[in-house]
Amino acid sequence: MTSPTVHQVPFRGRRETEAPLTWGQQWIWALLRNAGEEDNDYNIVGSFEVPQDLQLTQELCEETLSFFLSRHESLRTVIATGPDGPYQHVLREGRLEYQLVALDTATRLPQAAASWSADFAARRFDFATELPVRLVLFSFGGYVRAGVYVFSHLAVDWHGLHCLLDEIRCRLRGEPLGPDPDDEATPAGLAAWQASPAGRIRHARTLAHLENLYREQPPLPLPDDPDGPGDGPLHLQARLTSPAAQAGASRLATALGVTTSAVLHGTLAVLLRELTGRDRVDFQLTSSQRFTRTTRTMVATLVLEGYFCVDVADARPEDVIRRCWSSAVTAHHNAGCDMAGFDELLARLGNGPDQPLRVGDYCFNDKRMDLDPGPVDPAAHLADLLRHSELTWPQVTEKEPFYVVVDNDGDALEISLTFDTRHLSAAGAEKFLRGLELLIVQLADDGV
Repeated sequence: MTSPTVHQVPFRGRRETEAPLTWGQQWIWALLRNAGEEDNDYNIVGSFEVPQDLQLTQELCEETLSFFLSRHESLRTVIATGPDGPYQHVLREGRLEYQLVALDTATRLPQAAASWSADFAARRFDFATELPVRLVLFSFGGYVRAGVYVFSHLAVDWHGLHCLLDEIRCRLRGEPLGPDPDDEATPAGLAAWQASPAGRIRHARTLAHLENLYREQPPLPLPDDPDGPGDGPLHLQARLTSPAAQAGASRLATALGVTTSAVLHGTLAVLLRELTGRDRVDFQLTSSQRFTRTTRTMVATLVLEGYFCVDVADARPEDVIRRCWSSAVTAHHNAGCDMAGFDELLARLGNGPDQPLRVGDYCFNDKRMDLDPGPVDPAAHLADLLRHSELTWPQVTEKEPFYVVVDNDGDALEISLTFDTRHLSAAGAEKFLRGLELLIVQLADDGV
């Protein structure tokens, strides 16, 4: 493997403009500021291998990079700071620096990709001067065979990244793309809508929803682990990869007429009732707000936090699932406000700016693109799949008190729980995930 060589790709977009941060960017900016020196935890890192039937030259890579940097304003936006705070500055033209590594054998690809992924994950972005994307390409035999990328979370969320990757695949295979995004279908355009009368109505509606949730009853507190964290790390992450949960969630979603995400909300709520002893469970939903024509495929970060509460007292699990479905839909339609209004409300509901009401301890993020149930053999005994489950302990990224992330891993559901060891032990987290899986499977096999 040779030393990397540095190259630059020029881009030229349609316009240069400035705009306030969108609500989603404000949310991410707050996370980054709170993370301080560890704001690289929110880097979005990924890798890819080029299909064997694509002869991808360095020149074609550069032409493709230039095209998409010019097409999507979020990829050529820096975050500047003025008297009123941070704002987005969209560059019209410039250059992206990337690195090329020539390999002497294709067998070195996995090792090289792992090394660069770790490096990209550990490095912070300079948001004021650096474009929000870094890239390294690996070549072998005269063609680019793989690569590793990292995006700033201020530029894209997971759904926005998938939209971009889908477009790149289409262009490399000569398939048609839609027209370039117009001014409305950009983060700057979204910021303008949020400042409009319609956006202010959405803002006020969201704050009213939050006040209605928490004015009379405070959010669900975290449990206390009597043993505390001891000498171990303050945060851990457990990940359960479960074909049984995947099949069970699909069967339940079909039977109850909801999404698989609602199945997970509901079964989580049932277990949280047992864990906390409370009859009302609260969730913070991390949602990529892609409900309109302009936002559906926008390459940007549209993540907003939605909140809902569900009454679980004396309710059957299937009823809790239905309630969670309804409450989550309401939360999605009432997610959208600026950080200043949000902070002011929590201060008013709490004991002032220094002791605001604490919300969002129980966070749920479903990263899957498809939440609809897939086909499941109605006669299959899903409990037989439990032996194929695997529990692992990945490296912690987001240091959250109780953060459930759901994704797909082939035919399995991947459920991760990041937790604060002052509130939940490692053994307790494993028991919780195994209990969630078992509850889904039992409900599905019992035919609710």
